[in-house]
Amino acid sequence: MRATGDQVLIMGEASTENWYATGDLNAPFAPIEGRVYQRGAIDGTACAVADSVMLVGDDGVAYEIGYQYGTSADWGVHRISNHGIEERIRRQIRREAGLTP
Repeated sequence: MRATGDQVLIMGEASTENWYATGDLNAPFAPIEGRVYQRGAIDGTACAVADSVMLVGDDGVAYEIGYQYGTSADWGVHRISNHGIEERIRRQIRREAGLTP
């Protein structure tokens, strides 16, 4: 779970959801409709940077969740890695699992 601006991102193994503060003490947060992403995060990789969250997705790709490159349009999940970085991530995942790259 990471806070970004006035929202909270809740990341699981297979999905990520945006929630907002309601101001209601009985239900302090509620999901933002339409902002559920079918992309989970590798545990321990998410970090907040400015008004975005950077993470390595369950597919081994690095993503930014927020406004693309700091603009105020196009909120969503944006790929920020390239194929070379993604191959290094996949090799490390396999290495940590005890498999040969």
